[in-house]
Amino acid sequence: NDYSDCDSCLKDGACEWVEDYKFCSRRRGLWRAITDASKCRKPCEKSTSCEECLDNPSCVWCEKTSLCLQTMSLLSRNPFGQCSVVVGQYAPFGSCSNRDCSRASDCGSCLAIPHCGWCAPRGDPSRGRCAREIG
Repeated sequence: NDYSDCDSCLKDGACEWVEDYKFCSRRRGLWRAITDASKCRKPCEKSTSCEECLDNPSCVWCEKTSLCLQTMSLLSRNPFGQCSVVVGQYAPFGSCSNRDCSRASDCGSCLAIPHCGWCAPRGDPSRGRCAREIG
């Protein structure tokens, strides 16, 4: 069949969605298959924020492009390494909160956060603040 997501699969009343393997099947009462559309997870591509993206464990957030991608399609959708920082369940930066520059209170912790930099007056780095890079 041509159903690539839970919602389109379940519109055909004779089908069920197997979330673990992302496929649609004729209703057979498969273990853990979804038959109620209200239980469908939002497709990765429709998420517009990091937090919303990571509500679905099969998604990762591409920091640079602000896109939510299916983990399985990350390599094919990122052929030139545009997503050098990926946030997701199994990614190095596992949560959206790891992206918040303002949570860092010193230069070392600031520079450990992707796309953040320490801004301080010349000669007194202790009075700086952590800011998100622009561009």
